[in-house]
Amino acid sequence: MACDKTTAASQRKKRNPQRIWRSIGAVALGIAALMVWNGVNTVGLPAVVFWLYWAVMLTALLVALVVAWIDVRYIRLQYLLERRAIFLQTLGHPEFRSQLLHSTTAVENIPAGEKPRSDA
Repeated sequence: MACDKTTAASQRKKRNPQRIWRSIGAVALGIAALMVWNGVNTVGLPAVVFWLYWAVMLTALLVALVVAWIDVRYIRLQYLLERRAIFLQTLGHPEFRSQLLHSTTAVENIPAGEKPRSDA
């Protein structure tokens, strides 16, 4: 029972970086959306405040877009790593490769015009 508590505690301490940057992106996108929604009220403000308001909104939007771009690249990297791991577990396994090499050399040694035997 004590092992279960320590495992759960260590898993809680270990934060997923993808979850963190997705939260940052969601907050940035929410801020940008609220600022756009409230943008109608910026018409009568002084020019400096007006431009500062929209600069903050654009910055929040850019942060959300960069986070989305990073997330897509991270997902692509995870996909490629998993694909490589599956390849190494199956076709890249040394035993499989040696059997494949043995079977191809056996087929190449068959004289022309003769059908290969079926061991099944």
